[in-house]
Amino acid sequence: MENLFPTPLEQLRGIGPKTQQRLNDAGFRTVGDLIMHFPYRYGDYTPTPIDQFIDGEKVTMIATIVSPLVISRPRAKVLVKFNVQTYGIVFAVQAFGRAYLAQQFHSGDQVLVTGKYQAKNQSVQLDEIKAYQPEQLAQFVPVYSLPVGMKQSYFREFIAQALQDYCQQIPEYLPDDIRERYKLIPLANALTWLHFPQNAQQLKHAKRTIKYLEFFLFELKLAIKSRCQKQTQVGTPKQLDILQLRDFEAALPFELTSAQQKVVREILQDLQAPWLMNRLLQGDVGSGKTVVSALAMFGAVSSGYQSALMAPTEILAQQHYQSLQQFFAQTSLNIAILTGSTKVKARRELLAALASGEIDILIGTHALIEDPVVFAKLGCVVVDEQHRFGVKQRQRLRNKGEAVDVLYMSATPIPRTLAMTAWGDMDVSVIDQLPAGRKPITTKVVTKKHWNEIIAFLEREVAKGRQAYLVCPLIEESETLDVQNAIALFENIKQTLPKRQVGLMHGRLAPSEKDEVMEKFKRHETDILVSTTVIEVGVNVPNATVMVIYDANRFGLSQLHQLRGRVGRGEHQSYCLIVGPDGQSESRERLEVMEKTTDGFEIAQYDLEFRGPGDFFGAKQSGLPQFRLADLIEDQVILNFARADAYEIAFQHKLTPTLQAYVEPVLTSHQQND
Repeated sequence: MENLFPTPLEQLRGIGPKTQQRLNDAGFRTVGDLIMHFPYRYGDYTPTPIDQFIDGEKVTMIATIVSPLVISRPRAKVLVKFNVQTYGIVFAVQAFGRAYLAQQFHSGDQVLVTGKYQAKNQSVQLDEIKAYQPEQLAQFVPVYSLPVGMKQSYFREFIAQALQDYCQQIPEYLPDDIRERYKLIPLANALTWLHFPQNAQQLKHAKRTIKYLEFFLFELKLAIKSRCQKQTQVGTPKQLDILQLRDFEAALPFELTSAQQKVVREILQDLQAPWLMNRLLQGDVGSGKTVVSALAMFGAVSSGYQSALMAPTEILAQQHYQSLQQFFAQTSLNIAILTGSTKVKARRELLAALASGEIDILIGTHALIEDPVVFAKLGCVVVDEQHRFGVKQRQRLRNKGEAVDVLYMSATPIPRTLAMTAWGDMDVSVIDQLPAGRKPITTKVVTKKHWNEIIAFLEREVAKGRQAYLVCPLIEESETLDVQNAIALFENIKQTLPKRQVGLMHGRLAPSEKDEVMEKFKRHETDILVSTTVIEVGVNVPNATVMVIYDANRFGLSQLHQLRGRVGRGEHQSYCLIVGPDGQSESRERLEVMEKTTDGFEIAQYDLEFRGPGDFFGAKQSGLPQFRLADLIEDQVILNFARADAYEIAFQHKLTPTLQAYVEPVLTSHQQND
């Protein structure tokens, strides 16, 4: 709803040069800036009945001043005192720091007084006082964040003037059928009622309308952009070998869940469509995203193309390589891996085989986007943990072929519509079901006081032949942060459990050193692995049954859920100990959510509500929109409807002239980029 009223502020009646400068300094340059600056709360000036005067509570009264206003300066503070009478009762009123009141009000004036009532001395600590004018008395009085040095009363007058002069000129963006469907009001009414509601019902209708409209207009631009991309980013429909795909799926050692099957259908439809696939695959930890990506890549290979999978770390790339080798064991596919640690001779041979078309699927890290990497016929790219790559990095891999379809994967589950809003240029598929038979991970929030119990529990599990992860937020001791570090914990555990083999993993190790540490852990040459969050994704050791996370309050819940997902991958019961702060606190209550559920979508929803969408997504990375009134978390139901309506209108070419004009910049920009 930007540029709603581009009229310069100086054209608004009643605004002189000084006031205009003050408004400009605060960011108000157009009439639209004023009208779209909504109140952050409303003062309720309904008089309080005398029998509802409660000690220490706010009261409002229509009263008559019955004494002179006296100024004193106790302890160098200005104090104004006077008496008012209402309901036949005299109340003492006092206000600190407002000497100007003695000039504005006098004995005999009828006023509206709001303040905290003190029963002991029948007094009111003044909050606000204004001349009582019955015809102007409103139940809901808007309260705004103000430019420096400006009074609420003046600012309200400017808003009222702007609404009176310009509000009726505003075009109606929403089609009539949508407004009727949701009982939304005309935009002019909504803006007027949002600033100056006469009752709670008007305010409710105004908020619903503005929230829906904000979401609708934003989603409409995304929809138009998506429509343009599908029209102009022409792909090559792939002739998939459906029989091969069915045989491959049938040969898997497990049956796909219904959620996986649905997502596979969406991806295969994209591969066969005449536009480029640009799809985000979301799924909880352990939901089976890798096998879905395998089917996508196999589909492309069955139609004569090569596929590639790019992961952010060598550990994760190796994990995918091993998984895909197992999945494709019964096929003749040639699968290879390329990382920064690939030896020179092996790299040279691999690149030659890739360029000649001998390699069907290449898995790797950032090494895949280097210039020497040339594919014979790249047709499908999978990018895992896509948020860890920049836009240019992802595009460089896509550019290594013509009309390449791309599947992005993320293990951070969030509500589908919110994901489509954060990453508006992608279609979104969701695996919201875990494979049958997985045992829930028993989770408990503890404190550092439980050190002996944690050690005893570790010893019992290791004695059974199991393995454990101990995760810390820092590599080494910090001078400013009092949190557990991996190096100190590693030394401590070695001394405390001298008979056990303990490994250390962190981001400063060379890739070869990381590989060596992980291989030892996988081969069970190490019982306990002390690590930073470098093992957050990609580590699959079915024999590991214990995850201990230190100073867990320093992590988001979704990150804790990712770490917890490193265990619970085998046949044995697994456990997660979350070491949080002592005593009850907001941080501890947040961590206790992990005890209540293992559903990643539920955890992500709580994380969103607690941290806000900017921190959750990383606002700079995602380009998450900022709305004036609508809230991406609280108003997700409205967002769902607005998005569906916007996409229907965009793709069915049902734009009204007003909406056509609104999205014209998007269309123009797309044409210029083409």
